Amino acid sequence: MLNLHAQMLSKRQCTFLIGGKLGREVVQMVRHVNNVGTDILVEEPVKPFTAIPGPPWIPVLGTLLPYKIGMKKLTGYHHEVCRLHQKYGPVVREVFGSQTVVHIFDPDDIKAVYDNDGKMPYVPPLQETAQFYRKENNMSPGLGNINGEEWYRLRHAVQQMMLRPREASYYYPIQDEVACRAVDRLEAELDDQGFVRNLDFLIPKWIMESAGMCCFEKSLGCLNGGVDEDLSQKLVETNLKIFQNILQVDQ
Repeated sequence: MLNLHAQMLSKRQCTFLIGGKLGREVVQMVRHVNNVGTDILVEEPVKPFTAIPGPPWIPVLGTLLPYKIGMKKLTGYHHEVCRLHQKYGPVVREVFGSQTVVHIFDPDDIKAVYDNDGKMPYVPPLQETAQFYRKENNMSPGLGNINGEEWYRLRHAVQQMMLRPREASYYYPIQDEVACRAVDRLEAELDDQGFVRNLDFLIPKWIMESAGMCCFEKSLGCLNGGVDEDLSQKLVETNLKIFQNILQVDQ
């Protein structure tokens, strides 16, 4: 399975393609990107998918061995991705067990991915354990755990209200007010060295406050101190524990 990790091959990277049926589909997709972006159709001899540079890997585990034996931690994977970019360039192939991930770092290439996602893009569930729990208890799986027609139905309903420029402009004033409060809070939290040490808690509280203003048109108090912020802090900590536990299960 090829998982395009916010990524796809653009016209500048079109020499790296996949063989077989999937390869023909990608060729067509790349040619479409070329036709959209320029009048010149690039038809260079294609190289095999294995020609995409990337770190060495072993059968079954791929590049997961250092994580399995404790040499690396998945919590620091974002640093590893930066290292891959520096070492291998704007297109990197990485093997995770039975899956292959193609990392694309160029903004134009990332845009090409989303431009070619289609009407109903497939997105792997972020919380597979939550998906299983909700299914077993006959609960709604939520937008982040579904794909296909059901995803499109929910997404279409939301985007009518919030994602069109005309409708989104309604939220500008209240979002600006929340953003100003968040910036003031960040400045107040600066230490002597100019760092905000608890940024991983402040940002989620900013997000919750912004969401509250959109959904309820009132402040949830996530940035105001006192009891309301204490409650939001507990929610952030609980959510962090959920993702930490999911990370342990995935390992």
